[in-house]
Amino acid sequence: MRIGWLGVAAAAGPAIDSAYGGSNDTATTMTIVTAVVWVAGVLAMAVPSVAGLTATRAIVPLTIVFSAVVMISRHDTIEAGNAVLLMMAGVLASLVASSAELGKAFVQASAYGDEDRTPLRPPVGYLSATAISWAIWAAGMTAAAIRLGTEHWISGTVIAIATAGLTVLVSARWHRLSCRWLVIVPVGVVVHDQLVLAETMMLRRHEMTNIHLALAGTDAADLTGGTAGNAVEVNTRESVTVLLRPRRPGETATAIHLTGFLVSPSRPGAVLRRLQQRGLPVG
Repeated sequence: MRIGWLGVAAAAGPAIDSAYGGSNDTATTMTIVTAVVWVAGVLAMAVPSVAGLTATRAIVPLTIVFSAVVMISRHDTIEAGNAVLLMMAGVLASLVASSAELGKAFVQASAYGDEDRTPLRPPVGYLSATAISWAIWAAGMTAAAIRLGTEHWISGTVIAIATAGLTVLVSARWHRLSCRWLVIVPVGVVVHDQLVLAETMMLRRHEMTNIHLALAGTDAADLTGGTAGNAVEVNTRESVTVLLRPRRPGETATAIHLTGFLVSPSRPGAVLRRLQQRGLPVG
């Protein structure tokens, strides 16, 4: 991730200089904005953490938006290769930022004691809403930079203030995606999911009968939140009570009783291997 982010820095300067001629207010503004975004990315990924994961995944893809603006705002002397390199660097960095491996490294860095945290894959509906809110936020940041760079001070300032307010509004929702984990602990497993569960669920090893990849048509309770892909099924010896998070503000949590449930870790095969290594009933 850090190597990819250095690649973005190396490609950004020449691309902006080529696009704007290197000697006008727009070029200066875009350079400053890009530098601020890059430094923010450095701070986000400097010390891996759950908060750093949210910030990294929000900041890094901005380079794709900025590179698209650079391609559109061409100066007559632009070297197309500079903009292409910036776009490629942004795409590669964004792929690394969104990878399950980086997510695992960042959330594990914030683990307590002998915890083994694995991120859960995001629910499709929530991820779609997050992507839309991010696109609006990124468009606002880019529009503010362009308006201020072309000396449209009033409209640029209004857009910048509105984007700052949007940042406060949506950042907590984005962060919830980083705070969803299946945690292996010495006494069993923990499901920490603020989107689906009203409170964290913990199962001791003697309460579980088997853990395996879920088969199609299983009767286990779906606690994935509507996630695509393979799920892991955990079955229990006796009925367990789980509180589901209210779907709307003002509603109360719903209690369900289950003897099996589904979760969706980002790398289910790797999770099953680690569960087996911990002596849990995989199979």
